[in-house]
Amino acid sequence: MSNIDAPGTGAPKPAPVAPGGKGTAVRVVLAVIGVLVTLGSLVSLGVVAIGLGSIRIVTESRALPTDMRLLSIDTGDVPAVVRVVTDADAREPRIDLRMVTRGQTQLNVADDAADSRVTLSDNGSGFLWFDRSGEIRVILPPDVARDLSVKVNEQARPITT
Repeated sequence: MSNIDAPGTGAPKPAPVAPGGKGTAVRVVLAVIGVLVTLGSLVSLGVVAIGLGSIRIVTESRALPTDMRLLSIDTGDVPAVVRVVTDADAREPRIDLRMVTRGQTQLNVADDAADSRVTLSDNGSGFLWFDRSGEIRVILPPDVARDLSVKVNEQARPITT
């Protein structure tokens, strides 16, 4: 018989676990924290999934008149980069839009004699405070580009050169 199994060797017995002690309170607090973290994560992932599900890519192209002398582009509060490109292979002037957005974004072209006005309208919501980004490209044949003046009105951010 070993000393471990022998009765009366003086080995201390572990203290009995008393119901309602400190150990139970700590376990309850940890369980509540775990449940709150899990619920918070599920709600956050749900909000992100709904937000990402509403994002779409818009592409649109419109022809511009060949006899225009002034082109006014108004992007309003929609942040979009405006690029004017001369293309020797282009047969007619056109404007292309590419944008990542949540709303219905569209180009509106109005012609007045030798002036053309392009406006960008967007009715996107403020959900998730998503900053839309896009590009407007004006593609011009060289003969139209020579005599054309372009005016850009952009309220979303200053134009940099």
